[in-house]
Formats: sequence, structure tokens, C-alpha cells
Amino acid sequence: MLQMETPQTEEALKAAKEALAIFRELSSPEGEGTALRVVSMGSLGQSAFEALQAANQALKTFKEIGHSKGQAAAIHSIAEAHVGKQSTDDALFKCGEALKLSRQIGDRMRELAVLETMVTANLLLMNGKKAYAAASDALAVAKSLGDQLLEARALCLLAKATGALGETAADEGIQAAKDALAIYQGLGLQSLEGEALVAMAAACSGRQDPTEALACGQRMADSFRQRGEKKEEGLTMCRIASIHLSNKEPDQALRAAQTALASLQAAGDRRGEADTLKLLAQIRLEKEEPGEALRVAEQACTLYRNQAFPTRKSRDSEIACIKAVVDSNAMMGGIDEAARVAGEAQRRFHGIKEKRGEGAAKLMIAKLHLMRQETEDAMNALVQAPPLFLAVGDRQGEAEAWQQIAKIHLNKGEAGLAQRAAEECALAYRKLGDKKGRAGAAQLVADVHFALASVGAGSPQEALRAAQEAVSLYQDLGDKQRAAVSLHILANAQLMSQSFPDALKAAQDGEAAFKALRDPCGEAGSLLLAAGAHLGEGEFEECKRVAKEAQDLFRQGGDQVGEDSVEDFLDNVASYEKGQLNRDDFRGFSMRSVESVQAGTAKGAQPRRERASRKPRQMSNIADIELIKADTSKDTKITLAFFEGFESRSAGGGSRPAPKAPEAAGGFSKGFQDGIDKFGAPQKEQVLYSVRWVQASAGRGAAAGPKKVGKREFAKEEDKRVVSSMQLGAPKENWGSGYGKTNRLFAAAGEQRGV
Repeated sequence: MLQMETPQTEEALKAAKEALAIFRELSSPEGEGTALRVVSMGSLGQSAFEALQAANQALKTFKEIGHSKGQAAAIHSIAEAHVGKQSTDDALFKCGEALKLSRQIGDRMRELAVLETMVTANLLLMNGKKAYAAASDALAVAKSLGDQLLEARALCLLAKATGALGETAADEGIQAAKDALAIYQGLGLQSLEGEALVAMAAACSGRQDPTEALACGQRMADSFRQRGEKKEEGLTMCRIASIHLSNKEPDQALRAAQTALASLQAAGDRRGEADTLKLLAQIRLEKEEPGEALRVAEQACTLYRNQAFPTRKSRDSEIACIKAVVDSNAMMGGIDEAARVAGEAQRRFHGIKEKRGEGAAKLMIAKLHLMRQETEDAMNALVQAPPLFLAVGDRQGEAEAWQQIAKIHLNKGEAGLAQRAAEECALAYRKLGDKKGRAGAAQLVADVHFALASVGAGSPQEALRAAQEAVSLYQDLGDKQRAAVSLHILANAQLMSQSFPDALKAAQDGEAAFKALRDPCGEAGSLLLAAGAHLGEGEFEECKRVAKEAQDLFRQGGDQVGEDSVEDFLDNVASYEKGQLNRDDFRGFSMRSVESVQAGTAKGAQPRRERASRKPRQMSNIADIELIKADTSKDTKITLAFFEGFESRSAGGGSRPAPKAPEAAGGFSKGFQDGIDKFGAPQKEQVLYSVRWVQASAGRGAAAGPKKVGKREFAKEEDKRVVSSMQLGAPKENWGSGYGKTNRLFAAAGEQRGV
């Protein structure tokens, strides 16, 4: 029976493949299936897709010979491969199959291994209850097997699971970690004592107080130092530094990491040295010391790059260090140098077919373009990233890329494209099981529906659902700042749905949350949303009182844009009160986020906005606000023109028409031509255009076109009924008269498409 404890090196994987070839020559299906499973285990550190492929082949082989024990092992390997490719839902489904089969055949060791994988997957999903249940079952199985090493490992998993449950289970988790540490010390397994420390830190995170874990870690480090165990001392101090950094204590983290680095260098542990240098780079960036961060990050990159047999973990660490180098250069103002480093990394990763690294480099390049306000170049880099991440099963990278794409489209006013990108982002985070990512994606989806309201395509129900999801997730995560911002979005979604009492309650909850955070601008935004709820209920005096209170708070927080927004809102309130505007048309606010307001602006130097020429913007935090209203008046006529996939081509294959004599000015009306001459504008020759309409989706009577290849690809369908050539002239002098009063239509919510 071929076995391997840590099948992560190139030699081990090569040996497993050689064994597979031998078993195939011997026509030994049992040996072939076992070798395939070992190949799967060995590939996990390099390629989760290769691991999944080998595991599926192993399962097929074991099924053909009716080998139940082999089938259970192969299904478990499939589950582990799904964890490796960040498909946690698929992993848990396969774990369920493997667990059932293991119990049927009485394979307790396999049952324990499957339960451990279930704990890991549920922790990735941040599902503390299910992780705790699986860890408890694993501990019971380990005790029944009478193996202390297995019991200690199960105790560590239990400690980690209690950390996900919160403060109520923290004591149980800390005790479990202490029990595991005692077992490791009793067995003399110094290399595993660090696992117990990591588990204890996870348990302490449930009550957000790592004091006990830090004290335990320091005792361990002192013990290793006294015994002259430099490597173990260094690794323990590195873990202590990580705990300090997670607890937002960069100074203490720096001291611990420096001690760790000295010990690991003395021990000659190159891998531990690289990991510590990476941690030091993160600490220096947290302390806003980019020069030092750059120095240690470059050293770490060199160590990772020079590893003889790089693993998936070391590749990911190298990517993190390259990002630290890029960020450090950018912080010091060296955008060109940062771009050079990111570009070199992208080319190198492309050359060695490291798609995750290539995708990460694309994200870095896009970020640098955005810092230069080069939106198109940033988009060109971003659109190449999702397929790269998708190819290697990196849902985190895929979600981040789609999120940035959606934000750019949203800021450019391309709400339809932003909606597609936001949905892809939400799907990736949902499959990944990242609560924080899901919450951010939900905020983005709500933002998109606010933006779509401007063309009558926004869904109040979808905006409300997304906002409620964001609030719930951030509250579960204990992220008070983002939960408060989500309450803004929830209140606005309820205004959009005209649920004014609910909107008032959400706004008041947001006000209380921002007051607790001592954020006057956030508090002011909540008050403005409350004023909108009062407007919806027809309570004009209360609306004006609350709005003025919001204006005072914006002024107190130094937010000039917020002040102007309230001023605009009060102007509209006066029109509603006089009956000049229909209060039933009020649909809330269009908002843009703080990051879009401050983009390209020095801190504290926010420009004052010109109210008359302002353009509506939509995002998630109240800093620049416009009303969303539906125009239902009888005497106002509005023309809305939507161009989807519009193409225009010069007639004659691009040839220029012959120049005309000056007196033949092109048939323009005299008043229009006089206007051109008066202002000195250059005369332009007339151009014949061939106009072709291309439908974005099939409509009634549209010609049949090719079906879409996939959900990620666009397939345009052409309506060939409308093909015309015409000479485009200038409008007549009296064009536009007699059409009644004109009002700017900020946005139309719900299903209304225009009047």
C-alpha cells in the first residue's frame, strides 16, 4: 500500500506517478486507484484541478472493481480538491457522501479524516455551528481510536471552531487548545506545539482578547530559548507576531517578528525566514513605513523565488510579497517603479504558466492605473483577470476582479454593465463562502439598482434584498463601521420602495450606529435619509428640521459636498410643499461612495461642488446626493433615447466626399451657420452615414441570431429590418419649441420607463 505523510514535494509527486505507471503495466486496478489517489494528494500543493482530476479517476477505478474502502478514500480526495479550489459547497457535499460510506463500512480512520475536512470547509464558510458539530464528532472518533496524536489534532480543530462561535464558547476552545498542547508536550512533538498555539489564538478571537494565547506563546518561546531550540523559538515568535498584528498592535508585532527573524536566520531555516520577512513587510505597511516594507518584501521575494520545489503555498506567499513591493513603491510616490515591478511579475508568471500569479499582477496593474485616473487602461487590465482566476479555481481573485470592474462601470454611469459584473462578483463570493466578501457584493448590487433607477430599470425589491443581506452579514461579522454604512443603503432601498416607516427606523438605527462610532458625517447621512422618510410621509416641517440638523453635522465634519446636498434637498422639499412637485414621485436618493468622492483629491482638500452643473452619481455612502423621482406630470413631455449596440460607419468604404464650394455650406439653416461663423467654430464637411441597429437581446420581431455561447460571453443579435442611409444635417432654428416646461429627470424607479 503506497502511503505518503506529506506529499508536497516534486520528488514525491514524481514517485507517485512512476508507481501509477507500474501498476498500470501490471494491470493492478487496486494499486492503480491507490496511486491515483496519492497523485491527487501530491497535486494539492500545486494544482487543485490536477488533484481533482486524479481523484475522479481513482473513484472510477475503485467503482469498477467494487472497492468500497477505496471509493470512500477517493470521494474524500475529491472533497479535499474542492477545498483546494475554493468550492466549499461542493466539498461539503462530497464529504457527506464519503462520511456516509465510511460509516457503512466501519472505516473509523477515514471517518475521522472526512470530519476534519468538514471542519475546515465550514470554517472557510464561517459557519461556526456546523464546524463545531463536526469537530465534536471528530474528537469522539479520535478518542474511540485511542490515538493521542489524533485526539490532539481534533482538539485543535474544536478550539478553532469555538472561535467562530463567538464569546460564549471561547473558554471551551481555550481549554481544548491547552489540552492539545499538553498532549504534544507529553509526546515530545515540539514541531506541533505551534499548532496548539494557533488554535488557542483562534479560540481567543471569539472574545476578541488574545491575552491568554499571547501569554501561552511567550512561555513556549522562553522554553525553546532555554533549550537552545532556535527554529522552534523563531516559529513561535512569528506566530506571536501574527497574533499581535491581527489584534491591531503593530509595534508589539514588529518586536516579536524581529526576534523571530534573528532566531530563524541563526537556525538556517530559509522557509521560516521568508515567511517572517513577508510578515515584517505587512507590519511595516501597517505602520506606514513603506521604505522598510520595500526592503524586507524584496528579500522575501528572492527567497521564495529561489526555492527548488515551489509549492502552492510558497507561490501565494511570493504573490503577497510582490504586492507588498508594489504597494510600498506606490506609497512613496514611485508609481512608475511600481508599474515596472507589476509588469515584470505579470510577464514572469505568464511565462511559467502561473495563472493565479498572472491574475494577481493584472489586479495590481489596474490599481496603479486607477491611481493615475487612467480608467480605460485599468479596465483593459481588469477584464483579463477573471478568466485567469477561474482557470485555477481562485474564487477570491475572481470576485475581487469583478468587484473592481463593477465599480468602474458604476462610476462611469454604465449601470447595465455594472449589474452583470456585480452579479458575477456576488456569485463568486457566495461559492467561496466569504461572508465579508458577500456583504460587500450585496452593497454593490444595491448600488447598481440605485443607478439603474435613473433609466427606469432599477428593482426596489432587489435593492432591498441586497441591502438586508449586507446589514445581516456585517452584523454577524461584528463589523460596526460597514454595518452602519449598510443601514444607509437599507434605508435608501426602503425609500425607493416607498416603505417610509421602515426607512425611518433604518435611518434611526444608522444614526445611533454612527453616533457610537463618533462619525458625524455618517450620522448626518442617516439624518438626511430620515428627512427623506418624513418627506415621503408628508411631514414637511419635521423633514426640514431633521435636514437642517444633518447640514450642521456635515459642516461639523468638514464635508462641504454633504452640506450642498442638504441644500439641494431643501430646495426640492420647498417645491414638494408648494405642490410644484408630486410627493408620490419621490424615490429616495442617488448616492456615491466616499472613495469616489475623494479619488484624486488630497486629504482635507475636498473641492466645493458647483450645484448647477452637477451630474447625478450613484454609490453606497451619502456624500453626494440627488433625488430619485418618477415624473408622472401630465404637462411635461420627455424624450428618452436608448442606444444599445449602436454602430455608425462612414459610407463609401471610408472614402472622403469631394470638398464643396464655400457658398454651398452644406444646406445648413442660415441661423445655425451664422452661429458657427460668429463663434469661429471650424466648418466640418457633411458625412454620409450608414446606420445599423444592433440589439443587445432578442426582441419582438427581431431576426433570429446565433445563440449565446455561455453566460460570460456576449452574442449580439442584429435586426436587419432597419438599415438606412441618410445625410445628417443640423437642426432647424425653431427646433424644440412648444414642448412645455422641462425638468431634469434625475431617475425613474421601478418599472416605469418614461412618460
